[in-house]
Amino acid sequence: MMTSRGTLPRSGIGRILISLVAAEAAAGPYLADWNETHIYNPSWPPHAKFHNGQTMSMGVALALATFWQLWRKHDTLDDARQALDSASLSASLYWLTQTSALAYPGAKAVDPPGTAKFPQWKFAAPSLAIVALGNAFERRRLRRMGDAGNPPDAAPCRRHAGESWARRAPCRAARHLRHDHPCAVRTHAGRWVGGGWGRLCVLVGLGEGDLEGPLAGTAHDLEFEGAAA
Repeated sequence: MMTSRGTLPRSGIGRILISLVAAEAAAGPYLADWNETHIYNPSWPPHAKFHNGQTMSMGVALALATFWQLWRKHDTLDDARQALDSASLSASLYWLTQTSALAYPGAKAVDPPGTAKFPQWKFAAPSLAIVALGNAFERRRLRRMGDAGNPPDAAPCRRHAGESWARRAPCRAARHLRHDHPCAVRTHAGRWVGGGWGRLCVLVGLGEGDLEGPLAGTAHDLEFEGAAA
């Protein structure tokens, strides 16, 4: 669904699905272990409880890392994709490491008298599947944003909010501006770049003589006409 400004919504279903799995990894261990079966189990030695606490804290830490990667602002679509993959890995690690614990000598998924092999799979398998599904949904959303020419988490140009989208970020995000945007400037090579930060970065990277428009001429005559910042 497109918003009134012609961009895709910022909060896609993929982000939400991955966030739900992260929240499960943060809250689930406390719900399952903060009782007489684990942390208050009188038969457990103190060192076993130490590692149980480590596991619970790890779930919270992985969830926080997932939330930060998913919901922070991203300068470019490539940044957003990399953050998505990092978030998907963080959301999956709790369940992957839980499964790997069965490979250690003498490890069992339940204490006696329980005989179940791995009852945790009822949570681990659906959680990993939901992360994979969320990753696919969010990748599709980012691909559609790229096709529409809109950067992720874009903030509207303060001067031309109703016309296009401008990034308040250095160099590489400037390419998202249309050539006819009032905040754009053209190089001699025919490349259009953004205003504000984009112009300043191009000036530093290419030099004064490579530009046409408000940045042409000497540094004393620079005029940031129509710049977004």
